[in-house]
Amino acid sequence: MKKLRFVSFLCVSALAAHLFAADGVDAPGNANSGSTVKPATITAADIEQLRKRIAEQEEQIKQLQKAVAAQHELLDTTLRAVEASTTATTPSGNARLVNIGGTAVPGVAPIGGVAVPGVAPTARAAQPAMAAEPNPLQLKIGDSYLTPFGFMDLTYVGRTTNIGSGIGTNFNAAPYSNTAAGQLKDSYLAIQNSRIGARFDSIFHDTKVLAYWESDFLGNQPTNVLVTSNSQTFRLRLLFADLRKGSWELSAGQMWGLMTPNRVGVGSVTSDVFYTDTVDVNYHAGLVWDRVPGWRAIYHPTDTIAWAFGMENQQQYVGGSSGGGSIVLPSNLSSSVAGETNSGATSFSAPGVRPDLLSKLAFDPTSAFHTELAGVWGVEKTYNPATSNNYSRANGGVSFNNNLTLWKGFRVIENATYGQGIGRYFFGQGPDFVINSDASPTNIKAAATLDGIEYTIGKTVLYAYYGSWFFGRENVWDPTAKKFVGYGYTGSANSQARQIEEYTAGFQQTIWKDPRYGALLFFGQYSYLRHAPWYITGSAPSSAVSNMFFLNLRYQLPGSAPKLEVK
Repeated sequence: MKKLRFVSFLCVSALAAHLFAADGVDAPGNANSGSTVKPATITAADIEQLRKRIAEQEEQIKQLQKAVAAQHELLDTTLRAVEASTTATTPSGNARLVNIGGTAVPGVAPIGGVAVPGVAPTARAAQPAMAAEPNPLQLKIGDSYLTPFGFMDLTYVGRTTNIGSGIGTNFNAAPYSNTAAGQLKDSYLAIQNSRIGARFDSIFHDTKVLAYWESDFLGNQPTNVLVTSNSQTFRLRLLFADLRKGSWELSAGQMWGLMTPNRVGVGSVTSDVFYTDTVDVNYHAGLVWDRVPGWRAIYHPTDTIAWAFGMENQQQYVGGSSGGGSIVLPSNLSSSVAGETNSGATSFSAPGVRPDLLSKLAFDPTSAFHTELAGVWGVEKTYNPATSNNYSRANGGVSFNNNLTLWKGFRVIENATYGQGIGRYFFGQGPDFVINSDASPTNIKAAATLDGIEYTIGKTVLYAYYGSWFFGRENVWDPTAKKFVGYGYTGSANSQARQIEEYTAGFQQTIWKDPRYGALLFFGQYSYLRHAPWYITGSAPSSAVSNMFFLNLRYQLPGSAPKLEVK
């Protein structure tokens, strides 16, 4: 304020002097005092002009004060940065050096063309797809990432009976003790479960893009595969694309089906799916699953809720795949009716009325809890050439699945499924329906459960599961043979299972792991497998039992998928 008063005084004095000079009058004290002094006349306009000049001077002073304060702040910041730069070191222990004009200056970096001590250069704005650091096997192409993944396996399996299905168990094919296969042990070494794949991740126009591929060597086996070269068949497991923008997501391709339980969400990436931790490549009795072509739309109303609706390939399945028991047709039906169904080897010749319709609602309130409700609805259709009649019947089922972490590393799993005409989803171990003497279909009831615990302790994962499939019986009267046929009828083959159950305990041990070089792991599994038929003849065993042992040594490729975020 003193400065303002002083400036105001100067302005008033200058104006007064100007007014005296304008009137030709000497100011008091002038040496020319002999002239007549004429009093100065100050008008209202002069006073208003003086006020304006004072206001302008005050505004200029305020601007100067702000500029001085900014300079002080910049100076303080620079001094603090210089002090910090004297102690900053690189990983090798040397002081941080910034090159300016060909000279390495400690802690100095250019800003706006001017070298300012201790201030690092400003980085360019990051692109939305740059949110993750690449791993050693990750390729960055523009704003996109290509990430290879996979592992190399050597698996050993030993069984107390000769199931004859390699490292993947055909559960209903366990032989009875009154057969030669039931008296012979079986063991097998294989690299078939070795897996290779890749994923492409990017962000395009606010849309998160994923293309996912996964393959192994568990395809159809050549007849001489074990004789000389052991040339395993390469096969496709998964191949799909996924697009997500905002609350909506769309997936299409060959994916884990929606009836397969998830560990999180409703997606089809293998790490999001629950298919047990077992070494057995056919997983576990009681698991409901498939990997088939289809599409699904997913709505995310919140970060914790996901709802999916989709279509997947349908099959008119009557048993016979992977050791599953087949139905028996009435003898009055022609062979053409048998060709209308898939018996495990029919492939594309069997008709499909339309794809199955599926839906799943998942809730993940925390990372420790996942619960979901899933359902499937389909239809089978048959034709009787003798009567020219068409028949159709709807089928479907529901599942309720949970995955809960009770405390750190300890998880409890529960999966339950019930339906009619859904035996195909039970690893094909039971048929979907039987065919009556008029060629009309009747669905077979089926139920499944898979429950267990998983416990992660440091580098070790321990697990134990119990799983069971149950298949109902459907008797069909054969008017020609005058007896019952179908599934589970009196006199039926012991391959027509009533129940298949399995008890399992195992471990996964990480021997070493490095983000640059991958990981070496060792797995072990023991399982007790039992299946019981609907009908037992005379003194035949009431069930077939096999004890199974699995060991697995795996080298896993390094790296992980990028975590991209839409800005």
